[in-house]
Amino acid sequence: MTFSEADIKGREFIVSLMREAGLAVRIDEAGNIIGRKEGSDSKLPPIVFGSHIDTVPNGGKYDGALGVLAAIECSQVLGESRFLTSHPLEVVVFSDEEGGSVGSRAMIGELTQEALAAVSQSGRPVREGIRALGRDPERIAGAARHKEEIEAYLELHIEQGGILDSKHIDIGVIEGIVGISRWDVRVEGFSNHAGTTPMNMRQDALLASSHLIIAVNRAVKSRSK
Repeated sequence: MTFSEADIKGREFIVSLMREAGLAVRIDEAGNIIGRKEGSDSKLPPIVFGSHIDTVPNGGKYDGALGVLAAIECSQVLGESRFLTSHPLEVVVFSDEEGGSVGSRAMIGELTQEALAAVSQSGRPVREGIRALGRDPERIAGAARHKEEIEAYLELHIEQGGILDSKHIDIGVIEGIVGISRWDVRVEGFSNHAGTTPMNMRQDALLASSHLIIAVNRAVKSRSK
């Protein structure tokens, strides 16, 4: 759970792995852990890869953590092979990703004061959680980076569906990202006496809602690949 004692210990462990891999470690004002390996050309922007180590109930041990450990392993192998990339490499561990994409939103400069006031899974406001990590939420703007400062971002992640598994394919490349929209829909019926109102005279909001749900489902399936 983000900002908990277990989370803090996990972060300390990740920092130790980064240092063992020869990375220079810093923690930005959002609590993001960033390990850097210099390249041959210091003028080039870094290639960033990583993920997060916080998780959700029943999320499994690979969700997020796989991308972090794989990135650290890649850095370590490059160091052991004495292979120097042109671009600097940065391994990033985003803070409180599952609780509200706190670290990643801060890095793109879109973490609002409302988000800082929201209560995280730890039971404390995000603002206080960041303080628990030893950072200053009042200086959160310092975590923001312009897109020109980063050459590319890469993340290894488990499949969160069953397509690759059903086709016995080991790995795939993402071609698109799901965008989620939510609407609040109010369906109004008409209350009347249940015993004396025949079915053909009823205006049942639940029944209308059921038809709406089925219609939406059919519409989506008709557009699915």
